[in-house]
Amino acid sequence: MKSKKGLTGILAVVMAFSMCSAIYAENDEKKDLVLMISASDDAFAPDIEEAVKEKFGDQYHLIFKAWDTQGVTQAIKKAGVTGEQLDIVEYWPGSMRTLINSELVMPLNGYVDEAWKENFTNPEVLSQGTFDDILYNLPYSTVYPVIAVNTDIAEEIGTVLSEDGQWTWEEFVEFCTKAKDAGYFGSGIQSDLAPWLTRMAVMQVWDTEEELQEWNDGEVSFLDNKVIEAFDMVKDYIEADLMYPGADACLVQEADQIEAALSKRKLASVFVVNSQAVATLENCCIKNYVIMDWPNMGSNASMPLLGGSSGFFIPSFAGNKEGAVEVLKFLTSSECADIRANTGCVSTIKTLKADIDSDVMNSLSRSIDKIVDHECHHNSSDLDTEINQMPANYMIYGIESLEKMEGSRLSFIKEEE
Repeated sequence: MKSKKGLTGILAVVMAFSMCSAIYAENDEKKDLVLMISASDDAFAPDIEEAVKEKFGDQYHLIFKAWDTQGVTQAIKKAGVTGEQLDIVEYWPGSMRTLINSELVMPLNGYVDEAWKENFTNPEVLSQGTFDDILYNLPYSTVYPVIAVNTDIAEEIGTVLSEDGQWTWEEFVEFCTKAKDAGYFGSGIQSDLAPWLTRMAVMQVWDTEEELQEWNDGEVSFLDNKVIEAFDMVKDYIEADLMYPGADACLVQEADQIEAALSKRKLASVFVVNSQAVATLENCCIKNYVIMDWPNMGSNASMPLLGGSSGFFIPSFAGNKEGAVEVLKFLTSSECADIRANTGCVSTIKTLKADIDSDVMNSLSRSIDKIVDHECHHNSSDLDTEINQMPANYMIYGIESLEKMEGSRLSFIKEEE
């Protein structure tokens, strides 16, 4: 009898231990948190990733997915259809409409309180990611294209650059031509940024704000003479062999190829995102440089500029929404803002310990008020895809490529009726 009691006691202990172990194992199992939050060529990307790992690595099983300009939209849509987990994604606040219409985005109004909004330099910046009074995207930086000029080469070819950073397209082409005559390429651009050339041309070719608004609203044909003029302006520049490494090959250069050419003093200037300019120049050991604005390609005094903000959103199909909100709050904190600002990123979030020259930061942010964050191609996903295949398609197919875009514009209008 005594031995039976002893056996019963042992069994009870074993069962209790097993239950505790199971409960512990269940509680110890970390949930996945899948992040697609930085392009590989963002100078701050490795440090941001490490900061997230340090803060949340013990709490979640963190998975970082590759992000790239051309593929991010398709990756989001694919994940939404297949059920693939995505919890936080970097995306442009002003370009959220098509994702919202497809019900792929989680509203943030119930999470972002007044204390969270205080992290931003100006709470009004949140309007960029707000649609129909619903907040979907939190911007962390203002981004737009600039041109970084090697001033040693500019002086060598006898070009005096304006102190305010402004120039016309004709002045820029003249600068590039002088550089070519001296044995350099006037400029270079990495492939995923090449669509800037035609996007900027079709924004700046209009003479008035009213004409620009009509264009951006999708009311103007892609076969309009002004549009053809804009595309031809870019075509002529490319065919003049002023961009590295010449001919159509200038449109298919990767970031490392452009940086290599810049490092070897083959380029007099480079088209670059303002938030990446400082890091790019430092990587290429270019010490003497100036940041110039995008050359004005038309007569509109407002000099409209493509751009907006980079930000983060949580997909509606996120597998770990609670963790996503927690990490999103950290990504929009001053701690992360300092990391980005130290690489030249123009932050929309308050910084505390950033260390960057104020004159340089001014040259990277002086055109913020010129940004037009809604462009014609934002009206439909087809137009968005097609504009990002320019100017390459125009170089190959000419007017036929514009006829295809006109078909997409008319389809959008029909859907809106």
